Amino acid sequence: MARAAPQYHGQATPMDLRQQMQQQQQLHHLQQQQLHLQQQKPVPVSHQMQQPPVQHQPLPVQQQTPQPQPNNLQGKKERSPFVRGQRVRLKSGEVNYQLSGPRNGALVVCIHGLNGSISSFASLVPALCQAGLRVLCFDLYGFGLSAASWGRLDLDKYVEQVYRLLEALEIPQTQRVSILGFSMGGVIAVEFVNRFPERISRLLLVAPGGLMKVSATPCRPLLFGCLRKRWGGSLTSLATLLACCCSFCVRRFMGTGDKLGNRFQPDVREPSKFREQSRLNGERFLWNVPRSVNSYLRVLQRIPLWEDDFEESYLRLAQGKVPVLLLWGDSDCTVPLGECGWKVQNILGPTGASLIKVPEAGHGLLLEDATEVGNIASAWFSESADPAWLQFLHAWRILPPSAAPPAPATMGHSSV
Repeated sequence: MARAAPQYHGQATPMDLRQQMQQQQQLHHLQQQQLHLQQQKPVPVSHQMQQPPVQHQPLPVQQQTPQPQPNNLQGKKERSPFVRGQRVRLKSGEVNYQLSGPRNGALVVCIHGLNGSISSFASLVPALCQAGLRVLCFDLYGFGLSAASWGRLDLDKYVEQVYRLLEALEIPQTQRVSILGFSMGGVIAVEFVNRFPERISRLLLVAPGGLMKVSATPCRPLLFGCLRKRWGGSLTSLATLLACCCSFCVRRFMGTGDKLGNRFQPDVREPSKFREQSRLNGERFLWNVPRSVNSYLRVLQRIPLWEDDFEESYLRLAQGKVPVLLLWGDSDCTVPLGECGWKVQNILGPTGASLIKVPEAGHGLLLEDATEVGNIASAWFSESADPAWLQFLHAWRILPPSAAPPAPATMGHSSV
């Protein structure tokens, strides 16, 4: 039998220390022999019986620690500033989406704006779900975590994306759905309603595009003189190539933290309250600079955000039977109501539609005025019969240009 390991019981003599050193050397020799035999052949039983208790000691630490994965395998899933939902592969690539709320609830499809993503509706979805609605949010092609589809990013592409997504999620064609379109998403929503009116229950347009004036557009010569001309594709390719080569310089120039956030402030009354959101907007742009630049320019090249290109579609919407509600911040600097209001009155006034103005709200009203927007959207999509809601809705009916504007109305949180 092997001798037990010595234990210390007070002050040791030189003889004791010498014996301990000899025993430690023997123990180390046995350990090395054991490891060698385990690598060559099974250890005989007789030898195992002569082994000291150290046979159960663990292997050296460096043999137990798993090897770290290369950095390139720790992909952008963990570092992505975008909301990662579920994935479904459609004809033009993968689509990132979130489906929330009760399965038996009326479905509301939310379409975000330019450079938006699923997170554009993060403050709105809980209110809609609480009202018993089922909410579908997704990233348009080229934005968020959806595929950057080849070819044109135009209305045909995005209308098909909505149609194929509903099809992939097995939403019956006989089931009517409601649509919420925000900013550029309003243009896509209007076009989808015009093409598939039999599938739509209600439409809510929040500060929609499609009626802006060309004369009031910033960078008009570059946008309409170059990008939206025949050589716009070459300009987009050149800008994307420069973005690939200069991504590092762009990131250094943009900075981080508050410096980055100051460059991506949303259009809200009090930007200081949304510094984190501003920083996230910047991080989302810088996450993949070439993709951000490419998608942004491809959309501006093809999507009809101005009245010259899209007024006809609003006229077709007015001739249809789908109920329409518009929601706008009266201090919107991105899609100014003062620039589009006259067209809205002329086109949608005769239909009995309502246009609700949120006082002092900018284009970021989904963020800053989320509670009020949530109350309005929930009442609209759930077809509330609450007298207070119906009275509020009637007070904001669009009147012809010759009539006096509606009296200001407010709606408390308890009225819907």
